[in-house]
Amino acid sequence: MKTPKAITIIKNYHKALAPICLSALATQLSAFTFDNAGGDNYWGNGANWVGGSFPDGVDTVASLQKSGINVNQKLILANSAGVDQSFTVGTLTLGSGGGGGASSHSYEVNNVSGGSASLVFQTTSGSATLNYQNLFANPTMEINTGVILNSNLNINVKDTSGTFQINGDVSGANGISLVGVGTLRLNGANTYTGATTLTSGTLLLGAADRIADTSAIVFNGGTLSTNGFSDAMGTLQLSADSAIDLGAGDSDLSFSDSSAISWNASTVLNIMNFVEGVDSIRFGTDASGLTNTQLSQIMLNGGSAYIDGSGYLTAVPEVSSFALCGGILVLGYVAIRRRK
Repeated sequence: MKTPKAITIIKNYHKALAPICLSALATQLSAFTFDNAGGDNYWGNGANWVGGSFPDGVDTVASLQKSGINVNQKLILANSAGVDQSFTVGTLTLGSGGGGGASSHSYEVNNVSGGSASLVFQTTSGSATLNYQNLFANPTMEINTGVILNSNLNINVKDTSGTFQINGDVSGANGISLVGVGTLRLNGANTYTGATTLTSGTLLLGAADRIADTSAIVFNGGTLSTNGFSDAMGTLQLSADSAIDLGAGDSDLSFSDSSAISWNASTVLNIMNFVEGVDSIRFGTDASGLTNTQLSQIMLNGGSAYIDGSGYLTAVPEVSSFALCGGILVLGYVAIRRRK
């Protein structure tokens, strides 16, 4: 007896639908919201997460937000017994999800006392995501543990309330991309080897040498603020109008020879608060560290720049300065002539 075609189609449909349903279920089960119902702040205590299990694995999604938890909340990288342990996520969201409430909030990821566990970011494809969001005034938003980049990490600073900080060391063979409108401050001795991409917002140096020496800088918008500190980095790529703000203090920035790197011809890198003789910006080790076209795309305090024989940028003197120098030379020549 033949199986009716309609039944066969239904059977095949169920076979095709089964993995899709299982995938959707897995995705649903991989999302976790922290409520600290267990009361000890431990990441590895399932009682602290809605649903009774905790996030730890590639592609998992975890959220630490105000809804359902106390103000000034901490997540501690430890198992249910309070023992130091690293955990892996694909997406982590820190901060408040709604308005109202007190004037300040604190959301932190910490180690146990004396611990050295790290927060690992990893996805099976694409980039991992770290979201910072706070709708209150004067927040404290910090990751005080090490961060390991097993995937590239998009850091989305969603608002301008406060400065969001990664105080631990960021390591791994991948890079970070800063998006959003807010400020991310890097305070750790970072060694990650992937690119540092600025798409929007501000990347703030918390001390000298916070960006790994081998990390290429990709300016796709946004601002690198040195905060008066110095740093050595890889090559510089310019894809969209961007800025470097040297702020107050003595900032010495050095980039690898970037002459072979493609820059978007219609873009400008605006370098602000550059003080001649105090600050320095260097490309490579000689005048070939940038092409003439690249050099024309750099505005130094609103004016043009040139590169000297050691690779350092210097402001091009204004026409009036040239005229003054020329006038002095002429007067000197006249004086000499009059002595004869």
